[in-house]
Amino acid sequence: MLASGALVLILSSSMTWAVATTAIAGASVPLDGATCLPAARAVALLSLAAIGGLLAARGALRLLIGLLVTAAGLAVLVVCVSALRDGFAEVAAAALPASVDGSAAVVIDRSVSGPLLAVIGLLAVVGGGLLTVLTYRQWPALGSRYERPVAGESTVVDNPSDPRGSADLWTALDRGEDPTT
Repeated sequence: MLASGALVLILSSSMTWAVATTAIAGASVPLDGATCLPAARAVALLSLAAIGGLLAARGALRLLIGLLVTAAGLAVLVVCVSALRDGFAEVAAAALPASVDGSAAVVIDRSVSGPLLAVIGLLAVVGGGLLTVLTYRQWPALGSRYERPVAGESTVVDNPSDPRGSADLWTALDRGEDPTT
């Protein structure tokens, strides 16, 4: 869910969300998702980084990553819905210069597909974060069987002269023993 949400957010950031007319010279300027909602790309990158973190982490750190991704996704989702409600007027005013008389840019055309994809991507990221928070205890740990043995455990095969089958050699390797010694 995190990867798909990140990909959808990156896609929506590159799409045109609105077209504004500048107060100076009346030129039409397209406003893409990166301009209208710059935090969407940040959440996408956070989600991709969280995937790597979740693979390497265990326990409480996985919970923390899940909470962080959920909170970031919810925060940007609120900002996205707010920008949709005001028709990107604040975004256009901030992104484009005002005229000498103080009149700001006016949004003349809005797209639905870019913001809708952003909402879908953010919902996927929030869902992935919540799924992490709810299920992090059930996930297996990465590479736990390849860690160093605890002090006192033997890593040497007791009798290396015994002829063993290949299955026994693989089992010894899984236990952390060196079957060649």
